[in-house]
Amino acid sequence: MAEKHRIEIVGPLGPRCLAAEHAVHQVVEESHANCEVVLDVTPERLFDLGVVRTPAVVLDGRLVLAGRAPTEDEVRVLLGVA
Repeated sequence: MAEKHRIEIVGPLGPRCLAAEHAVHQVVEESHANCEVVLDVTPERLFDLGVVRTPAVVLDGRLVLAGRAPTEDEVRVLLGVA
C-alpha cells in the first residue's frame, strides 16, 4: 500500500485558499492518491511555517508553495502522479 500523504492548505479562508483547496482535492480525487487534505486557517500555523503570503501548501510537513494557489498540474507533480 502506498504511503499516505498529508497536504495542508494554510491561510485565511479567502478565494486563493479555496482555489488551492479545490485544485488539491480535484487531483487527489481523480488520481485516487492516498492523501489526507487539511485546511488550516489558524494564524499560529502560518507563524510556525514563517509564511508571509498565503495560501501556503504543505506536503508531509514541508512547505512547497506560498503566495498563490497551485495549478492542478503542479499538484500532480508534487504528488508524483503527473
